[in-house]
Amino acid sequence: MEKHIIFIAILTVCMALCSCNKNTYCDTELPTSKDVPNTTMATENPYRSQYLVDSITWYDSPDNHKETKYIYDEDNNLISRVITGQILEAGLIRDVRYETEFEYSNGLVSSIIEDGRVTTRIYYDNQDRITKMEHYGNDVYFHYLNGKVVSIYYQGKDVFSNGFFVYDEHGDAVKYVSFNPDLNFLGEPIDGTCHPREISFTYDQGVKPNFGLDYLFVYQPIPGMGTVPAYARELSLSNLTSGCGSTWTYTYNELGLPVTIRERWNGDTPVNDPHYTIYYKKK
Repeated sequence: MEKHIIFIAILTVCMALCSCNKNTYCDTELPTSKDVPNTTMATENPYRSQYLVDSITWYDSPDNHKETKYIYDEDNNLISRVITGQILEAGLIRDVRYETEFEYSNGLVSSIIEDGRVTTRIYYDNQDRITKMEHYGNDVYFHYLNGKVVSIYYQGKDVFSNGFFVYDEHGDAVKYVSFNPDLNFLGEPIDGTCHPREISFTYDQGVKPNFGLDYLFVYQPIPGMGTVPAYARELSLSNLTSGCGSTWTYTYNELGLPVTIRERWNGDTPVNDPHYTIYYKKK
């Protein structure tokens, strides 16, 4: 079947402040709402909604391992994530314990508290979509088109770059293309200059683990999964298998739920076999 590719514009603050459809610095036409049809949702595994992740272990060696426990309230809302274990750093072994708590407002996560300190506040519109995140004192804004995040603007960051995500028919972000102009000696963009950069992502069409937080794309519930492809992973409906030079492989149980994950960063071959094992509980 021919693969349908859906282009989603990712602009910076220029999109929020302007109504034009052409970038001033990079001569690229930007899609409008009529160019962005709704994607077809991937077929939902009937068991996914019945099972929540109970715990995840990460094992590298007897001296380098962690367990993450997920705690839910009576309404199956995730209220706490606790990581314990040992890590090996510079030849030294030390015990670790990290706790993340989630506060809710109107049934949605409104604050994330890490080790007793609020690190993230999340704001929604009247359709329960995330529009703003305050993270460690920095503001991040999100804009939508046909139900998809179409812009991510970091306050205080470079406002001259722009780009777009490419989604496939499964609703997975398979590519991000950004455009950046040259700057003059004052740090201002030079008209007519444009340098594209592409990052591609692949997926296996398997269902993702269920933490009851599908709407919370600003948070990665599995610890240690990296930050570079985080938005592509969390905005997509399937499991990410490659991106930014790294790969992730999965095995699934008889219900079609992922039970192991192996990650390899930038082609590295680890001495051991570091991997995640996922354990579920029925609601």
